[in-house]
Amino acid sequence: MTTEDRILVALGTHSSRAKTLDTAIELAHALQYELYVVHVPSLRDYSVDPDSEDWKTLESDTLESFATWADAKLLNAELPTKLEILNGDPTTEIADYVISKGIKTIVLGLNYSAFSKFDTETKLLHAIKKRHSTLPRLVIVPE
Repeated sequence: MTTEDRILVALGTHSSRAKTLDTAIELAHALQYELYVVHVPSLRDYSVDPDSEDWKTLESDTLESFATWADAKLLNAELPTKLEILNGDPTTEIADYVISKGIKTIVLGLNYSAFSKFDTETKLLHAIKKRHSTLPRLVIVPE
């Protein structure tokens, strides 16, 4: 497979993540592409103050739960996949990852309570263009 044959799906912990991952899996199957699944934890993902003693335990449990869920979905996908959990600002991390892997197709899962669809898509596209303006991008945002 070439770098042209890759799809990235960016998932949060929101309720639409299963639909978002299913959409990315369907697209990867249809195009016979490799699927990269990326999660960038956000403070919005946790109900505990990051300065509290419970923070590390909750963060670890949440990430472990997410990875277990995603691994199970990907095992059943029967296509080449990679799962990555990154740390930092989601827009920056996703943009850098897309550029470093030469990924052309992105499926975004959005937390609608935190962002509007337009704002997140625009921020991500701007971050990619700012870093590497010659790579075309397709962003699909499942409803």
